[in-house]
Amino acid sequence: MKEEERDFTETDWQRAQTAVFNEYDRFVKQLHVEGVDYTILQARRIVIYQDLIEEWRHNAATLKVDLEDNTQALTIFEDLARIG
Repeated sequence: MKEEERDFTETDWQRAQTAVFNEYDRFVKQLHVEGVDYTILQARRIVIYQDLIEEWRHNAATLKVDLEDNTQALTIFEDLARIG
C-alpha cells in the first residue's frame, strides 16, 4: 500500500511547533507535581522532548525535512485535527 504524499503549509508547521511547545510545558508541570521519582522514570522522555524543542528553536527548516519522512512524527497533524 502506497502512502499518499502530503504537503504541509507554513501554518501547519507553526501549529505543530506550538503544539509541541505546549505539550512540553504541560509535561514539565506534571513532572513538578509528580515529584523526583516520577521525573527520574521519565528521563528518556525528557531528553527526547528537550532535543525536539532545541531542534524546533534553531533548525526548523532542517527539522521539517526530517519529519516529512517520519510517519510517526507526522501524527502531530492528526492530533491537531482532533483537537480542533
